[in-house]
Amino acid sequence: MDFVEQSRALRSEYLSPLVKPLQKLGITANHLTALSFVFGLAAVWFLLSNHMYFVLFGALHLLADAFDGVLARATKTTLFGRHFDTFSDNILVVLIMIKSYVIFDHSFYAITALLYAVMLAVYFISKAPALFTRTITFIGYFLNLFALCAAVVAVVTVIGLLRQVYHFTFFKPKKKPM
Repeated sequence: MDFVEQSRALRSEYLSPLVKPLQKLGITANHLTALSFVFGLAAVWFLLSNHMYFVLFGALHLLADAFDGVLARATKTTLFGRHFDTFSDNILVVLIMIKSYVIFDHSFYAITALLYAVMLAVYFISKAPALFTRTITFIGYFLNLFALCAAVVAVVTVIGLLRQVYHFTFFKPKKKPM
């Protein structure tokens, strides 16, 4: 079991009792994903203008996102829900990098945003593997480590893009025996 699967299992174990009342109220994982996205947009809005609000809305985004996954696993997950969750989480990284570019006027942030958006688009179009850094980005920005965090996002994104290139050039699906 890899780190992501372990993290999901732990969240399900500890947060399941808290999502049962949400289920009874008719709240779905997609509702929580939408709420998480709104919190994330609010965090991006306050990024670098009001750090306290950025951290507050960023933490609410991460919390709502943790709950949407637990609720999705407790109910029937949908293809739309999986795509909606992945898109809403990761477009926030692109928006954070764009906002950083606007504030700091350094092209490194714009290039990072563009590469991350390309990796995300390739992932959605082809399902080629990708490496996502939403949580790392928020935590790095919570700690005011903007340039370091952007550098980590850039490096991880380049590695993700290289994995995607490898997937298209060297990946050979196993042939089914006849």
